Amino acid sequence: MTQPAVQPKSLEQMTAAYDYSSGVAGDLEFKAGDTIQIIAHLDQDWIRGRVNGQEGLAPMSFLAPYGTLVKSPKMRGIAALSALGGTGRVVTAIADHCTDDPTLLYFSKGDKIIIVEDVDNYWYRGKVEGFKTLPAGLFPKALVKEN
Repeated sequence: MTQPAVQPKSLEQMTAAYDYSSGVAGDLEFKAGDTIQIIAHLDQDWIRGRVNGQEGLAPMSFLAPYGTLVKSPKMRGIAALSALGGTGRVVTAIADHCTDDPTLLYFSKGDKIIIVEDVDNYWYRGKVEGFKTLPAGLFPKALVKEN
């Protein structure tokens, strides 16, 4: 016999650390300071949430613990990533990294990449400068050089 799904009594909430508008169908759009109700944690990087009557996906890197005061909703770029746990380091691609895997970062030789996480001896997680609203992806350290 199948058990019915148990609905949570109350949803977890988080605060939007800064504006998010990816332009991708199915993604949430929100402003810094908005309260996001978390419906489900999809993985360590993405949630399904609800805000202002809409439901969709959002990257965890744009969210902060509920009640966090957002000092500067206009914060952008490296400052925003640093405030959200990113390293703020920028590296330059020395080769193309072409992939169809959504967990990996696609970039071209010469692109500037903002390091969000130093994963291990071989991999970084980062965002291509100029496309910071797209999700961070993994890429090999061997394909970039320090600036």
